[in-house]
Amino acid sequence: MRRVALVFLGIIGITASTMPTVVASEPTGLKIVNKSYDSESGKLTLELLNTSSLVVTAWHLSIVEGDAMGHEVRTGSGSDSYYRIVHEEAGLFETTEWEPGLIRSGPLFPGQSRRIELDASPTDDELGYSVISVVVGAVVYDDGTYEGDADNAKAILAHRAAEVAGTAKLVSFLQSETLRQLSPAELAEELMKRSGALRIEISTPSPEELAQGGAPYSVGPRTDLADQLVELARAVLRNPGKAGERLKRFADDLQLICDLSQRHLGDIAVVEHADRGGR
Repeated sequence: MRRVALVFLGIIGITASTMPTVVASEPTGLKIVNKSYDSESGKLTLELLNTSSLVVTAWHLSIVEGDAMGHEVRTGSGSDSYYRIVHEEAGLFETTEWEPGLIRSGPLFPGQSRRIELDASPTDDELGYSVISVVVGAVVYDDGTYEGDADNAKAILAHRAAEVAGTAKLVSFLQSETLRQLSPAELAEELMKRSGALRIEISTPSPEELAQGGAPYSVGPRTDLADQLVELARAVLRNPGKAGERLKRFADDLQLICDLSQRHLGDIAVVEHADRGGR
């Protein structure tokens, strides 16, 4: 049977040959505290615990896969909760009550943890086993500081900036004079068209935005916004007399999201371990 060796920087824990070799201690406030490996499915389950005194809004796991010949493939996995945070601040999502323990989604408050699953199956070759190393490459906190690799942290911010730019573009579309002059039926049709475009559109900064320091990052289809436009179109058709009011309210909500997102987009500073309690 092929075996898989898994390495995490820190203290080594060795199990049976069919189980991963796990090392679990990262130089950030987000730590891998529990892990399990299913040799049949090749799935590695990790539990990440926020041991800091700050709210974790995003993280990036740096993953290296290799084979016995020394070939390596570097990938990554992560999560970013700024979108949920700003929606709660805007009153558009129900506010999450902080409770210690395991949670499924959203930011990680101090003492909270999240389980994630990674594919750690052996490579399909004749050379034996794959080697996978996983490190918490970067952690971004709600106060604008980060730990870990600066490039990974900047990539998180770049992705946020691209998302916000796409939302701002939609706000401009919704606030256009041309759209406001349409009949309810025509308006609903245009909203549905825009929804379809958002499902396949790739958002990238314009040359002007890049010249002004914009992030060179692309964001894939925005199905979240597409779904909201569909709901708006249906609402317009259900109550044509309030089409203009609903359009303005939706555009105002998205503008508020853009405004609240700004504090999650600025330059972030590396945090010193001594600045945080709860380690």
